[in-house]
Amino acid sequence: MNRLIGAATSSITATTFFSTIGALWCLGIGIKWARFLGSLYLPGHNLLKRYERAGNWAVITGGSEGIGFSMAIDLAKRGFNVVLIALDEPRLYDAAAHIRRTSPNVQAIAIPFNFLTADDAAYDELFKQLDKNPNGILVNNVGGFYNYCKPVDVAKLSEDLRLLKLNIEPQVRMTKHFLPRFKELRCGGIVNLSSFSAVTPAPYLTTYAGTKAFNLAFGRSLAEEVAEFHIDVLVVTPLFVSTRITQGYEEKPMEVGDSGTVDPRVMARHTLNKLGSVDQTCGHNFHDWIGFSHPLWAWIGRGEFLKTVKQKFVEQNALEKKAAAAA
Repeated sequence: MNRLIGAATSSITATTFFSTIGALWCLGIGIKWARFLGSLYLPGHNLLKRYERAGNWAVITGGSEGIGFSMAIDLAKRGFNVVLIALDEPRLYDAAAHIRRTSPNVQAIAIPFNFLTADDAAYDELFKQLDKNPNGILVNNVGGFYNYCKPVDVAKLSEDLRLLKLNIEPQVRMTKHFLPRFKELRCGGIVNLSSFSAVTPAPYLTTYAGTKAFNLAFGRSLAEEVAEFHIDVLVVTPLFVSTRITQGYEEKPMEVGDSGTVDPRVMARHTLNKLGSVDQTCGHNFHDWIGFSHPLWAWIGRGEFLKTVKQKFVEQNALEKKAAAAA
């Protein structure tokens, strides 16, 4: 009898244990889904009100085109004055003028700056200009890419060092400058651009992917570090976005819809709607769905991606050699 009672008790205990584990697993999945769907479809924060203690200015690096320009347009629509920092080219001043025309109630300032050649003195001068305004948001968007996908041993060392210089140093320098003021005010928002190549293998983009992995780790670690100061940090890991430098298409951007390519203006709006709610996003809601199902997507798409970048390398490398021979 005692043996029967003991066996029954053990059976009940085991059943209770595994039932509890199952219930907790289901609860975790439910919370994960709820947070994911909420970040996609619930209305975003009123960013102007959320960061009013810090200021109604937003600074965007690489703000003359692509994702940076789209971020600036959207922030201006939300009532922020914007500072666009990029190379001293006509498109920088055209971008600022466009924002002034389309959002006449805000100010748009263009500051020419070369992040690739900048030294300590250049950054000091830049920070003096930026500190004239009460900045509530920093968008670390500036970055670089290869002129086309290529194996790591084919890419020139100068190309790799250029990526290290453009994709890492500005993000660190800009963040370190803004952070003390944000911490003092216990208010501020930082958006750091990374890439989906930071979360999945990206052959033929190796050094680029490595720099973007730094952006991701830097941003997510920073988010944990400054949460107690009520500073929001959002890391963005987009897939293909229709911009001039998207994945090596410098001369002709990929069309919206091609291989999941999205419109940068829609991507900017979706991204900024998530600022203050999560610490990582793919930006565009469609890309977030891909990111949410990443293990399955990676298993299905990895072979096709490798085939595509290999083919692009062969085509572009042949054109490069032909041009060199003609010269």
